Amino acid sequence: MTRVYAEQDGSRYMLLAEGHAGATDACNYITGVMYAFAGYVANAERDGRCEVYSLEIDDKEPRFLVHCSGDERVEAAFEAALIGLQQLEQTRPESIAVDLAEENL
Repeated sequence: MTRVYAEQDGSRYMLLAEGHAGATDACNYITGVMYAFAGYVANAERDGRCEVYSLEIDDKEPRFLVHCSGDERVEAAFEAALIGLQQLEQTRPESIAVDLAEENL
């Protein structure tokens, strides 16, 4: 199972995904969402709209961390990624669990 931890504190955003989803299609879905968010924040940083604190990808663990701060478009990308992961959790709870830092989201 992949465990996702999501946190937002003002303009700071973090998504951490750890563990194997089990099923290949669920793993591909999670990986796609995480890479899309990571790519977005990397481009936003290059454009001066975001600061990336940490971007870690470890295929062996597996572990994928995106930690950044940014403008309202970065917030929208974070929210879209989080919604996508939560939708997968609704349909495939055996593959993914999403934990939200409730006080900050």
